[in-house]
Amino acid sequence: MKPFDLMLLEARIKAVIRRTQGVGFNTQLNVGSLMIDLNTRTVSRAGQSIKLNPSGYKILLTLAHQSPNPVTRETIEQALWPDDVPDQDLLRRHIYQLRKALDKPFEQDMLITVPKFGYKLITDENA
Repeated sequence: MKPFDLMLLEARIKAVIRRTQGVGFNTQLNVGSLMIDLNTRTVSRAGQSIKLNPSGYKILLTLAHQSPNPVTRETIEQALWPDDVPDQDLLRRHIYQLRKALDKPFEQDMLITVPKFGYKLITDENA
């Protein structure tokens, strides 16, 4: 029997469930004024469209699923690079680009660094 990746298995099971549930399945993920459409892979905040690269989208999705709880750097790295995690500076660059797209145009920051742990998304209510 060949070894398998549990995270990959979980992702495949979720994909099958999404496909079989059809119309009744919630295709939007909301965190405060942030809206992520899981079908079209589009993101908007306060009605304003946000353009993200694939890595930024994966990071945002990982954070949104756990919001308002913090997510470790290791969890984000595993979501981006399941096979081989590069150096930590690459994750910082991706976080910087995500912050630029997600927070720069707005007064309130949503992407917060949790020192010595990771990152989290917050809303105005839990700021």
